[in-house]
Amino acid sequence: MSTETPVETPIETPVEQPVVEQSESKSFVESVKSASNKVEEEIKKGAETIKEDTKATAEKVENEIKSSNPLKKVSNFFKKVFN
Repeated sequence: MSTETPVETPIETPVEQPVVEQSESKSFVESVKSASNKVEEEIKKGAETIKEDTKATAEKVENEIKSSNPLKKVSNFFKKVFN
């Protein structure tokens, strides 16, 4: 006689996976892509605005430097100090 005890194997219960319809999944992906494209466009618009503002500011600074003639201002300052 054998003294082996029978081994009980656990009964596996199937885990229910949520069923996602392919069309729902596709529409979700499309909505994410659409939102991504909108954000990308907004970023491009913002970058273009910043670029234009920077260019305008640089032009103003250059014009101010050209028109102010810093050497003349320094010369006038020293004339006032030493006279």
